[in-house]
Amino acid sequence: FVSKGQRGVTVELFDEASAAFRRGSYSIDERLLFMTFALDDAEQPSDRERIQQTAHFSQIVEVVPGADLAAVARLPQGEALVRTLTDDQLQRLVCISYTVGICTDTFQVALLMTSAEDRENFAKCARILRRYFDEQGNKVAQQVRC
Repeated sequence: FVSKGQRGVTVELFDEASAAFRRGSYSIDERLLFMTFALDDAEQPSDRERIQQTAHFSQIVEVVPGADLAAVARLPQGEALVRTLTDDQLQRLVCISYTVGICTDTFQVALLMTSAEDRENFAKCARILRRYFDEQGNKVAQQVRC
């Protein structure tokens, strides 16, 4: 998961502007602090901010596999996703909720992995890294500030 993530992994990301899944990728930085999600083809420099999101592992609130329909439906736009996706897509879907900084707003990223097995591995490993940050507490926060 980590070595693949550091090289970048091609997935389909939900683009809220077009309300459709588009080709994109996720990557993990070498210090294992951040996961970045980016849609391909930034047509203009102003598009880049809209098509890239970065989540700090310590600020991931929830990782929801598409197979958990009730959990996906609770997410903003989750009910619409559940209604529009095929059974195969739901098996490959994973949704991540996260906060940024001290912000109380929650942001979401929805991605389609290449298989249900990849989705399960992604969700499990993202949860493990999130738990690691919980257990490390202030030690990690001090490293991030350095």
